[in-house]
Amino acid sequence: MFRVLQRYRSRRRLIALWKECRHFVNARGDICDPVVLQQLESAMDQLRDALQRKNGAGAIDAATRCAFLLGKACPRKPFARLRENAEVLAVALAVAMGFRTYFLQPFKIPTGSMQPTLYGITVTPAERPHFSDRFPLNIIKLAFFGERFVSIRAKTSGIVSANDVRFEIRTRQIVFYIARIPHKIHRNMIRHFQLGQYVHRGQILATGRMHYGDHIFVNKVAYNIRRPRRGEIIVFNTDHIRYPGVMTNTFYIKRLVALPGERVSISPPNVLIDGHRLEHPPVFTTLLHDVRAGYSGYQLPNPIPGAPPPVLGTVLDSLTLKTGQYFMLGDNTRHSLDGRYFGSVDCRLLVGPAVFVYWPLSRRWGPLRWGT
Repeated sequence: MFRVLQRYRSRRRLIALWKECRHFVNARGDICDPVVLQQLESAMDQLRDALQRKNGAGAIDAATRCAFLLGKACPRKPFARLRENAEVLAVALAVAMGFRTYFLQPFKIPTGSMQPTLYGITVTPAERPHFSDRFPLNIIKLAFFGERFVSIRAKTSGIVSANDVRFEIRTRQIVFYIARIPHKIHRNMIRHFQLGQYVHRGQILATGRMHYGDHIFVNKVAYNIRRPRRGEIIVFNTDHIRYPGVMTNTFYIKRLVALPGERVSISPPNVLIDGHRLEHPPVFTTLLHDVRAGYSGYQLPNPIPGAPPPVLGTVLDSLTLKTGQYFMLGDNTRHSLDGRYFGSVDCRLLVGPAVFVYWPLSRRWGPLRWGT
């Protein structure tokens, strides 16, 4: 019984070798040395005949010759395993980049203009780290929940300059200087110093717990097959939007409020479309009345010093949208640079609707439903 099983296994190996040789001839025979190719085909015929006649010794001799000629026709390349892994990685990257370019593209929320629907980078005050902020728990906390304890230390010794202190709108950070070296802290971080105070190098200036903004997937195919829908959370390009404070060559995320041909105005806390309160889809009712969740309706904008007057600066202002124009507002209009300031957004600037929060793990993780 053992000998029968052994002969069966040997025969299967010889058949596998013959198939491998046949595959090589079919796939790469046109670039192989004709003499070697002819010898290989002859050895393959001998192997096949020996298998059909059940000539074990002849089959082994023919198989040995096939293996030798196959190695001669297809010599092993240096660093073969490294080459193969590199090819697999290159293909995987190409597929991922193609998918990102044409289907789903990841974006991150940098600011709080859509809170509490979507969160940007936020910092909560914290005097000292918890036990979960120690290694290795801090790695798990950051990887899954996007949270870590941060402390800002002085890069040099000197006096904290009271001059040239500025606030960065995009990062919501305060920039100040010590001995002409810039330092940045989030405005919500606890401070252990005062302007004009002398600090030593390495001294802790501020501490807090940083929560990284929501990371989302955006459907780039949707608007190629249908029109944008009211209430959707949309990512759009800012290249052709000209207004102080609006960064060009970047992307903003806001909620679509008004469609082409409509007249939009704001009468706090309501948005008016053609003179009527906007209450459909139901998400707008939530934005108006769900105070417990953190929503406060829509507010008039605060004028920016040195900037042109906002498009919808008062309750008397209105904007009529032309063909191909859409009007966007942030859910947190107290801290949102949106259509109230710069007006409509052209349809050519729309990237697509946000469809999924993929990181970090929080109550907002999962698909985004624009109608609720």
